[in-house]
Amino acid sequence: MNSNNKSLQTLKIGWASQNVTINLPVNIPEQFHMRISRGILDPVTVTALVFEN
Repeated sequence: MNSNNKSLQTLKIGWASQNVTINLPVNIPEQFHMRISRGILDPVTVTALVFEN
């Protein structure tokens, strides 16, 4: 590579994680009758990873 054509490239990396669990009772679909949740067994978490060049 010619020293006159060198350019500095930057790679940016970021990530985030967020708990999106609903803490209120909700209707559980796919039943023949209405069934309401009684609590949370496992939290629902979303995670995003971003690369930018």
